[in-house]
Amino acid sequence: MSNEQLEKGFQEKISYFLRKNLKKIIIFVVIIVFISLSIIFFDIKNSKENEKLSENYNTAQILIQKNNKEEANSILLSIINKKNKVYSPLSLYLILELNLISNKNEIDSLFDKIISIKDLDEEEINLIKIKKALFLMDYEDEQKILEILNPIINKNSVWKNTALELLANFFLSKGDKLKSEEYFKLIELE
Repeated sequence: MSNEQLEKGFQEKISYFLRKNLKKIIIFVVIIVFISLSIIFFDIKNSKENEKLSENYNTAQILIQKNNKEEANSILLSIINKKNKVYSPLSLYLILELNLISNKNEIDSLFDKIISIKDLDEEEINLIKIKKALFLMDYEDEQKILEILNPIINKNSVWKNTALELLANFFLSKGDKLKSEEYFKLIELE
């Protein structure tokens, strides 16, 4: 067989394959285009949403500087409810720093909203849990603090020693030297 005959046979096979599978090929191409456009659309949407949240966060900071803390607090709460992995935790920390909300249960609920953000990785969640435990230590809610910090300690998190130290110091501040020493010994074993 000559090269021309081989080429002609190959072209006929491709032509036959394309005619036989034309609908499948078109559907496949349409799906690929649709998926690509969807990814681009969601990326643009997320970018615009992050930009809007950034503007709202900055607006809240400006309102705080102008001593309009109620309006700033309202904006910060709306950002927290958006469950953005960057601006929601920042908003909570600003609320805590400026003591914009004094109700312990409300703050506890806000921490839970932040912890439930899907985009956060496990170590970011553990850090937020440590901050939650620190907040609750002011209220001496021992059982709740243990519930928050024990999973961090048991998972060998990068925050394990910090959690152990917090518990040791917490019990020491309450005058429970025995429990405090137990946690300090666990730190030494690490």
